[in-house]
Amino acid sequence: MLIEAVILAAGRSRRMEGGTAKVLMPFGRGTVLSRLCGTIAQSRVYRAVIVTGFQHEIVTEHVESDISPLFRDGGKELVIARNPRYEDGMAVSFRVGAGFLSSPENPILLFLGDQPLVTVATIDRIIGTFEDLHKGRNEPLLIHPRYDGKKGHPVLFSGRLQDEIMQLTRDDQVRYLTWKHRERAFVLDVEDEGIGLDIDTPEDLRRLRERGSS
Repeated sequence: MLIEAVILAAGRSRRMEGGTAKVLMPFGRGTVLSRLCGTIAQSRVYRAVIVTGFQHEIVTEHVESDISPLFRDGGKELVIARNPRYEDGMAVSFRVGAGFLSSPENPILLFLGDQPLVTVATIDRIIGTFEDLHKGRNEPLLIHPRYDGKKGHPVLFSGRLQDEIMQLTRDDQVRYLTWKHRERAFVLDVEDEGIGLDIDTPEDLRRLRERGSS
């Protein structure tokens, strides 16, 4: 089963200082985005789509020079999908990314580009769980990872939700779609605090840098 990733890296980062996209902020030996993508490249994800928007040209240059080689070295493909209407919100960026899948039937792992501490083990566990449930003819429409009682990302979307994803608009939120199908969702408990750690403020970035270096 081929699982593809959609990585949302289009937001404006209004609460960060300096006007730089938060996915480009230094993190470890690279950036917030390269840390996350390096993890995804090591996982069982088959192919990845990065959705850009704010500072598209700068993010694209970074992806092509520093991130794409991480995927090529593993024989995987990484593509860039630009969302010119990124200010319309995450749901629209998700729709744009889903439109670049190699097959509409492939399940999608939806990543937030500002969550650099998700682990390879968590990604592969979500994929393995989906495969096991599929074999048992009990395929869920969604898989939510959960740590310490709180759900996080990446969320896995079955390929059977593709039509609904492609109908998302600026008036929607991704959580509306997950709520609609909550009865067909599987919640997977993981030992990975990173699924719920994102970056909205300079303080968040400082805190995650400390955790990432420990």
